[in-house]
Parts: sequence; structure tokens; C-alpha cells
Amino acid sequence: MTLNHVPLGGECKILKISLAPILTERLFRLNVYQGAKVTLLGRSLRKKNILLESEGVRVGFSERIAECIEVESL
Repeated sequence: MTLNHVPLGGECKILKISLAPILTERLFRLNVYQGAKVTLLGRSLRKKNILLESEGVRVGFSERIAECIEVESL
């Protein structure tokens, strides 16, 4: 399952990030990395952007990035 299929308020663990190395590194600096536990906090009205929390850091990004992050529910 990818990150954009997680329900609002859902907690999950990141299994794999399939992005370019530079983007993966940028997400790592924001505490979004393989093995991290994240909580989906919100979505934009048209579901084009998501907001999640990982280890106390809130991160927002586009639906296209969320499609490249595989997760499992906790």
C-alpha cells in the first residue's frame, strides 16, 4: 500500500521509498525514511497534498511523492 491510501489519522511504517536519491535524502533530513513510523494528519481538499508527522516533525508534500512511498499499517 502507498502513503496516499492511508486513512486520515492512520499510523504506518515506511517500507520503501522509490524516489531519486536527492529527494530521498531530503526526506531523510525531515525524518521520513525507511523504517520510520508516520501519522497522516491531513489532506488538501482535492487530495493533491498530504500532511504527515514523523518523530515530531510535520511534513507536507504532493500526492506524486506519496505514491512513491510504500507503507504498512500499524
